[in-house]
Parts: sequence; C-alpha cells; structure tokens
Amino acid sequence: MPRITNPMMTNIVLGDMHNNLARMLKMQHQIATNKKYDRPSDNPVDVVRDLSLGTNIYENSQFIRNMDDGMTWLKNSEGAFNHVTSVAQRIRELAIYAGNGALEGVDMEAIATEMAELQEELRNSANFSVAGRYLLGGWTSPSPPSSATRTDRWSTGATSTTRSSKWGGASPARSPSMAGRSSP
Repeated sequence: MPRITNPMMTNIVLGDMHNNLARMLKMQHQIATNKKYDRPSDNPVDVVRDLSLGTNIYENSQFIRNMDDGMTWLKNSEGAFNHVTSVAQRIRELAIYAGNGALEGVDMEAIATEMAELQEELRNSANFSVAGRYLLGGWTSPSPPSSATRTDRWSTGATSTTRSSKWGGASPARSPSMAGRSSP
C-alpha cells in the first residue's frame, strides 16, 4: 500500500473544496439568471429540448387564446342571430296583422313606424362588432355591413314614412302601397 503524506491529503481536500465551490458558483449563477445553460454549447441536446418545450408552451397558449376568441365570437354571434330572429318574427307578425285589411290609416301608420324602428334595430344588430370585427360583415370587412344608402318608402295611403338602409346593395326605391285597401 502506498504511503499518503500530509501534503497529499491537503491537496486532495483543497481540490475537493475547489470543485465544490465551482459547482456552488455555477448553481448560484443558474439561480440568479434563471437559466440552466448560458450557451448552447454547454449542453446542445438539453438546449434544443428546452427550446422545443418553450415553443410548445407558446403554441399551446396561442391555441387557448384562439379558442377563447372563437367562443366569444360564437356567443356574440348566437346572441345577435337570436335577436335578429326575434325582430324578424315581430316584423312577420306586423305584416300579417297589417295585411288583413281591417286596420285604419292611424293603425297602419303606427305599424309603419314600428317597422321602421325594427329595421333600425336590425341594422344595429348587423353592425354589432366584437374586437373590431363586424359579426355580419364577413371575415375581413373593415366597414359596417349596413349603412344608410338607399331610401325605402312605406305608404299607408294617408301619409308615408321614408327611411334609409343598405340591405342587399343598391336597388331602386320600393313603394309597397296599401292605399288600394279598403278601410272601414
């Protein structure tokens, strides 16, 4: 068995202390910078794996944001379409009620006024936007889907109500006249 001298023991202890101090400094540096590796050359395999995980985390967070945006869009679209359906149902009821020929001019004028208000309500529903995009304006439409560009005329025989809309693009003015109906 070889002989171990005091200077050898001192050198071994000092070497171990130096190695422990270097490892401790490296760990303190990792804690301070919150990074395990300073350069890709420190451990290329782990750096590539770490970058891949970071990319996956970013992609998953983007998927979650996209899903939340889609759910918001669907909820708002459903609400807008439900509102449009209820307004269209009210317009249908008014049209049936006005079409029976038993109403006087004042009643017809009230129906025409309510129809004008319902049309404005439909326009407002069509122009509803979420996050700067119009629900009924297509995917990339920067302008509202409905604006005042066409004149419609609702005539009850005694008076008429004039309003503007842009439903279905430019077309000649209509004049659905109910003047020919007999009123009691």
